[in-house]
Amino acid sequence: IVGKEMKELLKKRMGLAKKVAAIKAETHDKVYKPDREKAIIESLLENVEPDIKEEYKDFLVNLLKLSRRYQFRCRCFGTCNNGCAFRRGRASGYRSKFS
Repeated sequence: IVGKEMKELLKKRMGLAKKVAAIKAETHDKVYKPDREKAIIESLLENVEPDIKEEYKDFLVNLLKLSRRYQFRCRCFGTCNNGCAFRRGRASGYRSKFS
């Protein structure tokens, strides 16, 4: 049950990431904003039980990384399909610089 709920939430998040990518493209804003990501993580870590805080932080870092990668794909290719070059690892310098 939890896995299905997480899948639906991820789909929802990626839909929002696609919309954010479009806005950032229109406003010529950067996709990767380390200070913004740090603030999001710090905010979401508040009131998390100490015994799972490290794991939750890792989860958030990876979730933001996935969202960022999806936004880059949307911006660079104008689409977020599974067959794009980022998905296949062919975008020059992408993985080392932004992953």
